[in-house]
Amino acid sequence: DYAKAGYYLLPTGQKDRTVTFMSVVYTVWMILASIMPAFGVTGALVLSLPAAILVLILGMDVLLHAWRHHQSPSDGTARKLMFATIRYLPLLQITYVVDHFLA
Repeated sequence: DYAKAGYYLLPTGQKDRTVTFMSVVYTVWMILASIMPAFGVTGALVLSLPAAILVLILGMDVLLHAWRHHQSPSDGTARKLMFATIRYLPLLQITYVVDHFLA
């Protein structure tokens, strides 16, 4: 158990609304960082418009789960948010790779 060892998995160490709000804010930043390649500001990594739209849709899915968790914090909504983020990263990477080879 992490708590017994003195490790906290939550930024504040408590289950509170601050943590759920931080999830929403960090998700927005994640989406912005993920679509930056569409604007050509990331060097050799460039996204086409269709790929950028797909990345935006993937990010909005995570944002929806983060918002739902913020509105109704529970272990169930936290679990759904966790699975949304686990889905997001591989789908994002697949989108980047496929777009690179199709563009």
